[in-house]
Amino acid sequence: MPGTWLIGEHPEGAGRRQDTQARRWRAVLLGLAERDGSGPAGADALDELERLAATDGIGVVDRMVQVRDRPDPATYLGSGKVSELAELVETEDADLVIAEGELTPAQVRGLEDRVGVRVVDRTGLILDI
Repeated sequence: MPGTWLIGEHPEGAGRRQDTQARRWRAVLLGLAERDGSGPAGADALDELERLAATDGIGVVDRMVQVRDRPDPATYLGSGKVSELAELVETEDADLVIAEGELTPAQVRGLEDRVGVRVVDRTGLILDI
């Protein structure tokens, strides 16, 4: 059974759709890979993250991976990728961003401020399940 802390009832309910079902949460998965090929953003890791999201009742609409030497302390991604992520969230009508790596509270706030939707990391998703 899906958790209630993370997804609960969709904030926009059934009002956005013409049917009577509640709208399913839509997420963009986010990964960071280091230049040497290490890091949490391998295809297997994002596949597993997508299965975890499905377990929690969340539909994955897209994925984004950035290759960097290390996470940005303020936003996890570089500023250009954060802008791309914000556009992707808007285009895909996503409600949530789920990061494969562990985010600091400052990174969560930085991303949420720039992207405009809730941001959680893998640990938060697992705790919700």
